[in-house]
Amino acid sequence: MNLKFMKRINALTIFCLALMQFYACSDYSKIGDVELEERDVELAVPLINTKLTVNDLINNTDGDSNVALNIDEDGRITLVYSGDVLQKQKEEIFQAIPLAIFPITDTATVHDVPFSNDQRVDKALFGNTNYGLSMSTNVGEEVTVTFSIPECKKDGQSYSKEFVIPEGTSDFISDKISLKGWTLESADQEITLKYDARLPDGTRIELNQMVMAIDAIIFDYVEGYFGYDIFDINGDFITIGLLDTWVSGGLSFESPKVEIYVENAFGFPVRSKFNTMTVTTVTGETFDVQSNIIDENIDFDYPDLTEVGEVKSTSFQFDNTNSNLVELFEEKVTRVSYDIDAEINPDMDTSIIEFLDSSGYFLISVDVELPLNGTVNDLKLQDTLDLDLSEFDEVTSSEFKSILANDFPAEIALQAYFLDDQNTTIDSLFDNRLILPSASTDANGKSLGGEEQTEFTTFDESRFNEIKKTKRVLMQVKINTPSPTWIYSDYGILFKVGAKMKTSI
Repeated sequence: MNLKFMKRINALTIFCLALMQFYACSDYSKIGDVELEERDVELAVPLINTKLTVNDLINNTDGDSNVALNIDEDGRITLVYSGDVLQKQKEEIFQAIPLAIFPITDTATVHDVPFSNDQRVDKALFGNTNYGLSMSTNVGEEVTVTFSIPECKKDGQSYSKEFVIPEGTSDFISDKISLKGWTLESADQEITLKYDARLPDGTRIELNQMVMAIDAIIFDYVEGYFGYDIFDINGDFITIGLLDTWVSGGLSFESPKVEIYVENAFGFPVRSKFNTMTVTTVTGETFDVQSNIIDENIDFDYPDLTEVGEVKSTSFQFDNTNSNLVELFEEKVTRVSYDIDAEINPDMDTSIIEFLDSSGYFLISVDVELPLNGTVNDLKLQDTLDLDLSEFDEVTSSEFKSILANDFPAEIALQAYFLDDQNTTIDSLFDNRLILPSASTDANGKSLGGEEQTEFTTFDESRFNEIKKTKRVLMQVKINTPSPTWIYSDYGILFKVGAKMKTSI
């Protein structure tokens, strides 16, 4: 409450009392002798009432942050930092063949299907593929043309379509015609384009010219062998925000992990190929993650011909049993970077009958998991709270009352600093850091909750006038644990502050 307002209320009260005194007196001649004595007013004001939780002290998971707090059934916390999900679709593995022109120079003309040299296509189901025919003749009569592709089949029948060149037409261009749903089967990777042109009386003729144009050859399903290739999953990095409130000190994790998760709907072998995996520290130094997984790589599971449409998943992790992650995270890691490629058919085994379908995809995600179980050595964390003291005027003295409790099973040293609008420290709430003793624990080492303790701090008029510029309070804690300790979701630090302020009116 504003002290100026309180002073106005008290002045009004005194004025009313004076009027009452005036009317109670019989000697009206002494009205001018009434004197108002200066009085001290004491006001109790609540300022801060909060409990800083693990989430407040460790990280901010709001908004677009890449971190999630995973809490197990016992309440133990694991921080999970996620990178971007990287995905490849069928079109990126087996690309559409662009505009293709096939001259038909005879009534039966054989063309190679433009697949890559190291690919063998046994069966291919056309997707959104359209073709058109351009034909010319000078007979002057109506011509019926039957166009067929023996290698293109549906329901056991070869593809065939009839066209009519009207009488008197020398050049004829057909509409676009869809091949969607027709299957190309050619062991020789060849396609035969045939036509039978006849006059109205049944006489067979040859056309002057005939050309087939396909806008793009797109397959919804392909079966065969797709050759050796490498596709780039692209380098990426994961920001580790654990140190956003970390000022100094050490933190040793018992079991940090980097987990790789893969989903594969492609029906062919794929193997990981690690180009780099590094960590970056608060000092900007970069260190390599070392592991036999990087040296030997991992084969990803994939569906076989009897599992078309299914998705196979593979997951593996770098941890304290197969890598140097524990040592690396002692260096205060702020970023994990990775660059992973995927090798298609790494062993080039042509005996495998592979497949791709329109719904096929390959997905890889990378997460960094930090179970909050470790040893803390003078770890200093801090957070800010809004507090505006500018409305309190003419305070002659003040006493701050702080109520605190520490739920952590570790000793905490705490200090709170008054900051101005430039975040410059004006003063501290306590003359020295407060020591909040470790909370007692149960047989499993879990905190039973901290005991409340109360502290009083006195500010004289001069000192209070300085902290009137306060816009926020910086709460800073320093934590020590003598042995590895789990952090639970309900741990926090109770922090209540109120003040008694005196002013004269």
